[in-house]
Amino acid sequence: MDDPNNPGAKWTGNWREAWASGDDKKLNWAKRYASPQAMIDAAWSAQERISKGELAQPLPENPSTEQLIAYRKSHGIPEKPEGYLEALPKELHLEAEDRAIIAPYLPIMHELNLGPKAAARLIQFRQAEVERQINERTAADTALRTKTEDAMRQEWGGEYRANVNHITSFLQSRLGEEGFHDIMNARTPSGDPLLGSPGVLRAFAQLAVEHGGGNVTITLPDGGLADAKGVATRMAEIVKLMANPSSEYWRGPKANAIQAEYRKLVDFEEQNKRRGG
Repeated sequence: MDDPNNPGAKWTGNWREAWASGDDKKLNWAKRYASPQAMIDAAWSAQERISKGELAQPLPENPSTEQLIAYRKSHGIPEKPEGYLEALPKELHLEAEDRAIIAPYLPIMHELNLGPKAAARLIQFRQAEVERQINERTAADTALRTKTEDAMRQEWGGEYRANVNHITSFLQSRLGEEGFHDIMNARTPSGDPLLGSPGVLRAFAQLAVEHGGGNVTITLPDGGLADAKGVATRMAEIVKLMANPSSEYWRGPKANAIQAEYRKLVDFEEQNKRRGG
């Protein structure tokens, strides 16, 4: 029977146990090989690769500063976190705003000792995901804008464009260009554009009528828009028609439309007076 404590028995049937000398880690490693020759060849091959720089030594637990520097150098890890950006592939172009967003993650990558390829892959994935989200959001915004416009055109009929102009004029006059830009680009908690909501458009249209002052416009018969001064001019024209019993205000196919227009102008003028316009 082979004696594991007898050096002469090291390369007999229980050579693994004899060589491991009670070390389970050594024994488990030796069991990977069919013979002492195979084990020695494997060890020699590994040593050759290490000497040629093909196999870098693993980073020890709680490494010293010198060990950490040597490990990063042997693995191509940049000396500083910012070096990850310098090592990115040329085809992976980052705008300044993207670099600013990614910057806080670079120290974490460096702390984890990620290789340049792994870091580049993560950054590339982030860029692709952002682009996917932007495309998805753009498509959703376009669909919502079309749906809302169709609904409001049906509701407002021929006054759709005029109401949109009322809203634009009202918001610009009350909020200024910066505030107007903020409202135009505002989104609801769900992520949808604020002005993509029919309810919001109705509310702004009503506010424009009630509080728009001299900036509020209405649609004239020719499809044009008129401010408060233009309304007064149009009312004067219709009053002249009213004085003539034979005019188109009283007779002909336009009579009903002109009478309805006059009532609308009167309502507008009264509202304008109430708000001090």
